[in-house]
Amino acid sequence: MIPAEWRLFIDSSKRSVKAVLLHNGNKYSRVPVGHSVHLTENYENMKILLNAIKYSEYQREICGDLKVVGILGMQKGFTKYCCFLCLWDSRATKEHYVKTDWPYVNISYQEKKALAMRLVCCQKKSYYHPFISSLVL
Repeated sequence: MIPAEWRLFIDSSKRSVKAVLLHNGNKYSRVPVGHSVHLTENYENMKILLNAIKYSEYQREICGDLKVVGILGMQKGFTKYCCFLCLWDSRATKEHYVKTDWPYVNISYQEKKALAMRLVCCQKKSYYHPFISSLVL
């Protein structure tokens, strides 16, 4: 298996977390790599799942629904910049419906190390799976 040909799909619900390898060209069947009925959808459990399947060793792209992508990119607690893609200020309530263009996140390696809760996976390797939105709606 060539790692670049496969992506990691993570699906979570209130009761379970599932991880499946999907082939980029859909040439091969999906390969289940992780499942737990004891873990719920939160940052700590996603970290446990990614460590269990050795994500840091293979560095595959991660896709999932918006909640999974959000969990992988967010820090715990009431953060000022909770969006993992841009610097949307959650505390600037007067600008929420007025300002539409927020600058993108550009964090250096040293700043990432200084964060209390670092990202589990690289932001460039996680993305929203387009087929999920059509299934949910």
